[in-house]
Parts: sequence; structure tokens; C-alpha cells
Amino acid sequence: MRKLALCGFGLLLLSGLSAPVAAQSPAPESRPGISAEQRAAARELMEAAGIAGQIQQMATIASHNMAEALARSNGRDLAATLRVIDELILPEMVARLPELTDTVADLWASHFSVEDLRALTEFNRSPLGRRVLALQPVMTAQSTTLGKVWGKRIAEDALAKHGATLRARGFKL
Repeated sequence: MRKLALCGFGLLLLSGLSAPVAAQSPAPESRPGISAEQRAAARELMEAAGIAGQIQQMATIASHNMAEALARSNGRDLAATLRVIDELILPEMVARLPELTDTVADLWASHFSVEDLRALTEFNRSPLGRRVLALQPVMTAQSTTLGKVWGKRIAEDALAKHGATLRARGFKL
């Protein structure tokens, strides 16, 4: 149980790190002034950087996370639940990926000028850019692992320091 609490606390710490950034940025649909040229340049960048493929992967991961949570909360077999999610939910997500792709393109367009977007596209098509793109999944996976280890260490330290106080306030550790 303690290991589960540590993992949960570590994930909470990690997910909380991105909350201030998200809170500072309004939703793309509320960002006026994105020109058709900016949007087109952002879409071109997304293609060059493989962002559309990453969005597809995120949808698959999200559906698998949904299946895990649904199986756990309903006491069902994960493989069977995953088949149901893949049959019913994933196709809905895939069909609506263009909505997310457009929203992400608007996000890029809202933060960069047309010139910047074109320069980023050019970089992503260069040998160094292709190398960065090729290494990005490895770097992300390794960074995630490092973040989990870091979060677990902080959770252990925080629980060691504040465990008695948490128990006194009614939390089971």
C-alpha cells in the first residue's frame, strides 16, 4: 500500500508541474488574430515535426489509460476491456483527431510568427532537425523515467518528514 501511495504521490507531483504552465495560457480557440498564413505555416511545421503522428499516439495512450481505469474500477479483465475501448472509443477519438490537430496548429500559430514557424519547419527538415526528431521519443522516455525516479524520491522524503502529520489528519499511508 505504501508503494502505491508513493507512486500516486509521485505522479501527482509530476502532473502538478505542468498545471501552472497550462493555467497561464488561454485555450487556443480564445486566441484571436491567427492568420490563415500562420495556420498554414503551423500545419506545415506539424507535418515536418511529426506532431500529427504524436497526436495519434496520444489518443492511443489515452484510450489505453481509459481501459485500465475502467477495468480496475469495474473489476474486469484488462485485455477484454481494452478490446471494447478499441472497438467503441478509439474510433471516435481517431475520427475527431483533426479537431485536435487544428487546435494544436492554432496553438503553435498563436506563439510564433510565420517566419518563426517556417524557420522551425526548415530546421525540422534539416539533418540535425531529423536527428532531434528521431531522438525525441528516446529522450522523452528517458526524461519520464528520470522524472518518476525524482518524484518517487521526493514522495519518500516528504512522507518520511510528514507521515505522522498526514496520519494524524486521517490519511492512510
